[in-house]
Amino acid sequence: MNGEFVGEIHSEDEVSVGNSGNFDGRIYAQRVVVEGGGRVSGEIAAQDVIVHSGGSIAGVAVQAANLTLEAKSDADGAHFQVHRDYKRSPSQAAANPAPAAPPNEPESAST
Repeated sequence: MNGEFVGEIHSEDEVSVGNSGNFDGRIYAQRVVVEGGGRVSGEIAAQDVIVHSGGSIAGVAVQAANLTLEAKSDADGAHFQVHRDYKRSPSQAAANPAPAAPPNEPESAST
């Protein structure tokens, strides 16, 4: 997606925030890609999250099995708040189940 978007996206595949994309809200997908110049603010729940050089995620709660930050992805001063064991509210969890952990990877235990 390019341009401005405020809201929620649900996808069983990939969501890509393009170089002129500015997303504010929640993304639930198998894979989220933030291209150089793209910006995400909000919440991400995905199996894979990739932030390319020049892309940014700020003020974001990220639930992902795999997080890739390409070199210089935080060059513009973006702040990454990554919570591997982020817990959604029961209503959010019921409405939008989190992606399953990859095979042979134990589930995270809450403390």
